[in-house]
Amino acid sequence: MISIKQVSLILLFSVSTLAASAQLSEMRHFNEGVLKVNYSHITTTCAKHVWEPAQKYRYGAIGWEVERYDLEQGAIRWSTTSKLTEFAFQWIKHFYNQKSPLYLSDAPEVSSVLHYRFGYNVIASDRFVLSPGLGLDDYVFVRPNYDVNGDVVRREDGSGGENMSENSGWYWCTGPSTFFDVGLTPSFSIHGKAAYEVPFLQMSDKNVEPSIKKKRPHFVYFQVGLYHNSGLFAGIELMHGIDRGLNNTSVTRRELKVGYMFLL
Repeated sequence: MISIKQVSLILLFSVSTLAASAQLSEMRHFNEGVLKVNYSHITTTCAKHVWEPAQKYRYGAIGWEVERYDLEQGAIRWSTTSKLTEFAFQWIKHFYNQKSPLYLSDAPEVSSVLHYRFGYNVIASDRFVLSPGLGLDDYVFVRPNYDVNGDVVRREDGSGGENMSENSGWYWCTGPSTFFDVGLTPSFSIHGKAAYEVPFLQMSDKNVEPSIKKKRPHFVYFQVGLYHNSGLFAGIELMHGIDRGLNNTSVTRRELKVGYMFLL
């Protein structure tokens, strides 16, 4: 019987062999700008609270991202994306199902309209690239108020949520961000990015109490994918809104993606 030690040695040897043959420069999208178009299966989860059952919503959408890859030491790289197409996809879906878009107010959400990320290559080789930098993003953070039974508190006409949680809103944020790339083989590579961001501006916060402004949510972003030299890719994207308010009920959005990269 093969022992755990033997399995570990085999895995270590396999990874070392892959790393030895890996060449990021062989990937056709490096040192190029690309347009990524993807289909996403999205799950949004509102964490369970003592007086609220866990809430989960699923839907599919089409997304896109423009990114500049670079292998040069000291080079600047960047990416930008928008979730507007995903919002539009949701609205069309609900209209098709003869549901008012106000139905969306029942759902917890952490999403965004625009993301901008910049990185500086501090490590750049043919096998591994690390690019710390800065993110400038907006986040939509929605956490409806629920009653003691876990039902959404509705307006008098029953059209939607009466009030959002005290720190729901549209935030502009910034914080440390990083890109990373790992070569697996001449045909496969892993690419990802991560960020931790805090708000510096809340849109339409004139009615928010000063004590609540100090408890604005923080946001964690993580994306990683497996890319093939043909342009095909698959991956996962996570957005996590950390609720620092009275309800302390965070929201997590997960996207499973498959798509194709077009060279620009």
